[in-house]
Amino acid sequence: MAASDRPTAFKQCNENRKGKKMSSSNTEQFVNMNIDDKLLCIFEKINSVEDKIPQCRSDIVRANKNFKRIEDRVCALEQVCEWQSEMDRSMCYHSIDRNARDMRNNIIIYGLSEKMSYNDRTLVIRFLENELEIETEGMMIDRAHRLGRINCHLNDQKRPMIVRFRDYVDTETILARALKLKRSLFGIDRQYPKEIARARKELY
Repeated sequence: MAASDRPTAFKQCNENRKGKKMSSSNTEQFVNMNIDDKLLCIFEKINSVEDKIPQCRSDIVRANKNFKRIEDRVCALEQVCEWQSEMDRSMCYHSIDRNARDMRNNIIIYGLSEKMSYNDRTLVIRFLENELEIETEGMMIDRAHRLGRINCHLNDQKRPMIVRFRDYVDTETILARALKLKRSLFGIDRQYPKEIARARKELY
C-alpha cells in the first residue's frame, strides 16, 4: 500500500470495525486482542498522531519565530548594557580626572604634632622653613586642616594635615624638597583621589 493511501485505509478500517474498538491503554486487554483488533488500535494511534503533526509543525514555527524575536531583543539589550557600561566607565574616569585636577595644589604632611600652639597655617609655614629650608615669603595657603578624628587617648596625636596652596608652583617646590625628610619623622605626599591612591598603593 502506498504511503499516500494509508490514512484512507485506516479510516475505512475504523469505520468497518467501530463496534470492536478497544482501548490500548490497558496492556492486558491489548494482549488478549486478536490480530485485527490490535492492528486497528495501532492504526487509530497512527491516525491521531498524524492529525497532530500539522499543528505541531505550526507550533514549532511559531516557537522559532518567538525565539528569534527574543534572541534579537536580548542582543539589543546586551548592546545597550555594553554601551551603558562604557558610558559609566567614561564618566568615572572623567570624575577621577576632575578630582585629581582639583587636588593638584594639595599636599599631605605627616608627623606634625598637634601640641603646638600655632594655628594650622602657621604650623605649616614653620615646617616648610625649618624642615625643608624653603623661603615661604609669597606663598599663599588657601586652607589647611587635619584628617581623621581626634583620639583623646593619645597624648600627642599627629593626624595628617591637608594643605592647599593657591599656586601650583608652590606645591611643586615643596614636593621637590621632600627628599630632605628621608630620615626624619615627617613625610610629604601629593593628595590624590581615593581611586588613584588605591591603585598607587597596589603598585607599590
